[in-house]
Amino acid sequence: MADDAAARDGCILLMPGEGKPLSFAGISTVIKATGADTRGAWSLIESTVLPHFDGFKPHRHRKMTEAFYILDGILTMQLDDRRIRATPGSFVVIPPGMVHTYSNEEAAPARYLLFMSPGGFDQYLVKLAEMIRSEAVWPPADRAGLNALAEEYDASPE
Repeated sequence: MADDAAARDGCILLMPGEGKPLSFAGISTVIKATGADTRGAWSLIESTVLPHFDGFKPHRHRKMTEAFYILDGILTMQLDDRRIRATPGSFVVIPPGMVHTYSNEEAAPARYLLFMSPGGFDQYLVKLAEMIRSEAVWPPADRAGLNALAEEYDASPE
């Protein structure tokens, strides 16, 4: 992820627009820091979701904490039984065990930073994007592979 000089000293240096891009299921993501970059401590992605993005099924993480910082647009977030509209400047920390999901109910895209600790969930996104590209229909009728991937990366469906 980081350039060779930065990688030698542990520094991560990305200029605007740099990082590993991924697109899948209505999301454009740029991985800014992988778990490998941070020795497993955390990962950071910048994502944009399309208008009227339905979101993912509610899920929880056993060990991972997620922190969303909204840059542009509005995310509708479901946090256990609470539903909020997270506007630019909103910061939402989701601890392990909390059932959550998010969507974009608006007519404009929404852009956010997502910090995840411990690191490594970035690889779930890479593998999920590959899985989506390889399937003729999404979501697949047989969800065994998707469920196994989610379990491997600490994303238990509710």
